[in-house]
Amino acid sequence: MKGDTRRQVLIVANRGNGEILYCELLREWFEQLLIDHTLFEAGVAGLGEMRVRPRVEAAEDATGMIVGWRVTLFTDDDRIIFRRRWPVSVLEPTARAVAAQCRPLMERNQVIYWATRYDMERSGGSSGDGIEFDEADAAGDGLAITPLLPVLEPPATGTMVCDCFPIDLVLVLSPDAFGQLIRPIRDGISAECEIAWAAGLRLARSKEDQTLIYQASSLKRIVSRGATAGRVPLEAADLLAAVCLEEPVLLLHTHTVPSESKDRGALLACSWDDLRCMYRLRAGSLFGIVSGRLPLELRIYGFENGRVREMNAKVLVTSGMEGGTDGTEV
Repeated sequence: MKGDTRRQVLIVANRGNGEILYCELLREWFEQLLIDHTLFEAGVAGLGEMRVRPRVEAAEDATGMIVGWRVTLFTDDDRIIFRRRWPVSVLEPTARAVAAQCRPLMERNQVIYWATRYDMERSGGSSGDGIEFDEADAAGDGLAITPLLPVLEPPATGTMVCDCFPIDLVLVLSPDAFGQLIRPIRDGISAECEIAWAAGLRLARSKEDQTLIYQASSLKRIVSRGATAGRVPLEAADLLAAVCLEEPVLLLHTHTVPSESKDRGALLACSWDDLRCMYRLRAGSLFGIVSGRLPLELRIYGFENGRVREMNAKVLVTSGMEGGTDGTEV
């Protein structure tokens, strides 16, 4: 394999007439996304904190079509300790976003998408760095560290804000974090204009049932200068100022809810703008949509098998966390 001539490209086309709607190299961020998610799953699998060397390899058929990617984690002495195969369907949300944006031009036609090799020698050049896979490159991309998830004992307890069955995860907010969330909603700030918050997350497991527990001890409001009743654009600098992106992030924002609305659940559904934002976050991050008017409602989204889906999350407010001394009555 000539590593310098192999790139991968995502193509989205109109199923009806074959017109190419989107064609873009899968750049370094895509490879890092696969590595991040694999490291997170390795930590959840109980490997503990360990220095590993990640390697990403593309699997393709005889025609050069990409059928998936394999991420392998090696130790310093080249022992394989974890391997995860990611299907091409991890690109489906991007294809769906393209379809949503191009829908007026396509009438009712659907889109198809695929990933394939991009050969610079035959095409005459490339517009940027794609993902290279070279079997001879034993050095990989340096060392990474799988996360170490502590075990909580006793399991997280507190005042329940919302509950569900079954439970995928528990989101634990300190009283201070909950206060930062509820105050602007009580004050009506989010009634006509969307607002957003961010927090760094600490992850743990429940000793009783191994449920993942996400802990947020503080929550910071993010100022969005271009916020409207239907969108809250966030600048990267503002998000960086609010949280440390070296850890998983809890990103919350409101959807405006009319005072007379009865179908609040539909109004709190994740939009395409929300999905694009979610896919930029680190693995293990959570994305939440909050009702802009009381009563308080939350919908929590997370990653599962490389895709974003709504999680069955129990949300608790507890004082048994660091940084939770400035309490707010629930």
